[in-house]
Amino acid sequence: MVTATALDRERTGDYTLSVKCWDGGSPVSRITEQSFRLTVADINDNAPVFSKQTYHASLVENNFVGLSVLQVELHCRSNTAAPVCVLIVLEVLNIVQHSQII
Repeated sequence: MVTATALDRERTGDYTLSVKCWDGGSPVSRITEQSFRLTVADINDNAPVFSKQTYHASLVENNFVGLSVLQVELHCRSNTAAPVCVLIVLEVLNIVQHSQII
């Protein structure tokens, strides 16, 4: 079997194929027919998408360890049950002021 176009699980996830075979025998040709279910597997071709373009959070100093600061929401357009992993990178800028006496 050769497909005319690429199969996309997000468009059609299942196909039913009917195959009919005959032997061309003489005087009577023998025929058999079988149906197959084809399930298209997801290749995870869509990256997760954040619900918002920008998230903001603020907190006061000296909070306890494990404090929940921000909750983000993602959607996976691939409709897969694969877990979505989020890597949070916290960049802390240490700004030191320098004074110079001339």
